[in-house]
Amino acid sequence: MKNMTFLLTLAASGLFCLSCQQSGGASSHGDSTALQTAAEAPVASAPVKYLRKYTRTLAGDEPEVLTFSYGAGHRLMAVSKAGDEQGGQQFEYDGNGRLTKLTYWHDGRRHVISYTYSGTGATGDEQVFEEGETTAQSSATWTIGMQNGKVTSIRKTNTEDPSENSYHVYRYEGDNLTYIASMAANGKDTAGVTSLTYGRKSSPYAGMRQPLLHPTALFFLQSANDMTSMAMRSKQVHAEIVTTYEYKYDAQGYPVSGVEKDAGDVSATSVYEYE
Repeated sequence: MKNMTFLLTLAASGLFCLSCQQSGGASSHGDSTALQTAAEAPVASAPVKYLRKYTRTLAGDEPEVLTFSYGAGHRLMAVSKAGDEQGGQQFEYDGNGRLTKLTYWHDGRRHVISYTYSGTGATGDEQVFEEGETTAQSSATWTIGMQNGKVTSIRKTNTEDPSENSYHVYRYEGDNLTYIASMAANGKDTAGVTSLTYGRKSSPYAGMRQPLLHPTALFFLQSANDMTSMAMRSKQVHAEIVTTYEYKYDAQGYPVSGVEKDAGDVSATSVYEYE
């Protein structure tokens, strides 16, 4: 349980790319205007704060530290992990504040996704490079559907390795992501579901929110409020993992520390530091 929840946590920084349910299928796209604007601000009335350092310690393990760097307009530019020499995660934007390139490292390989936009969503062209190489080893396409300003589906297509194909569907309540379904190859049956609940205070990532253009690397950058539980259910193996989150807050309602619990037992602690 600890490893699974930690993979999802690292997914927020792009330092670990979780494949989720490997599946395929077609997606449908709705109208959208969300990608025409810069990253959203939190809905809370408190002043926006920008996370600078996140320290997470698994029970009985050494702390892992992520550092967040910002550019003009407080756009998130990079995420680095202490002790990791590969480069962490990097972001590039266009003049309208839309993400145009996401770069991250996984298993010693560099992944580069370049995004283009249309009225119905976005397309990400991914290239994967071995360490030190300038010629891509493999490639894939991400097709992102949107409706009412939010990402509603993401389909990954890898013609060279169909086992990498995946299709996910997303639902929201207000400004919070509450439901993720991993779909089966037929695009209709659900293979697994993740359900999320929230409190009424700010997410520590509220200052860096942006559309869900990658199902894991940008996972925690979606919601305005503090996540209080995550339940992951697999219909394939009939298993469920439930993690709860408890926080202490500063005067503005932002978390300064947190505790994660699996089945009631503390599995990790976290510390949040802001600019």
